[in-house]
Amino acid sequence: MPQTLWSYKEVGHTQEAKKELLSTVPYTDTSDVLNTVKPVGLIRRIIQLGTTSDSRSFVLDFFAGSGTTVQAVLQQNAEDGGNRTFIAVEMGEYFDTTTRIRAIRSLSNPTWKNGVPVGEKSGSGLMKYIYLESYEDALNNLELKRTDQQTLLLE
Repeated sequence: MPQTLWSYKEVGHTQEAKKELLSTVPYTDTSDVLNTVKPVGLIRRIIQLGTTSDSRSFVLDFFAGSGTTVQAVLQQNAEDGGNRTFIAVEMGEYFDTTTRIRAIRSLSNPTWKNGVPVGEKSGSGLMKYIYLESYEDALNNLELKRTDQQTLLLE
């Protein structure tokens, strides 16, 4: 039975999480780093408890933030040969500068240190991302114009 209390030595802490993020994603200013980053070790522990390496599990993260869950899934797959798939959803403005970059780099190699991939494992994968238009954007992009045929019908 798993313990209900995990020490930071086992699963990491927020300062470590920021260092992990900075190792994977380049920032011009460290004040741009998100303040609520979770350690990869913590998310990996949750993945270890909720999935198995011999089944095709899906890990869903509706608030992907910096992409910690993506990196944790890929690291766990690399460690135990699992075939887990992730779906990550993010609506924040930092998707292009943080989440997407971390996911792409983690696909090529799940572990990074000081901006360089660690170890000989290099992976590959497919990542698809979709930009959804907001309701306000959809309204602003509408162009209401009658065709000649519609105009004739109204006369």
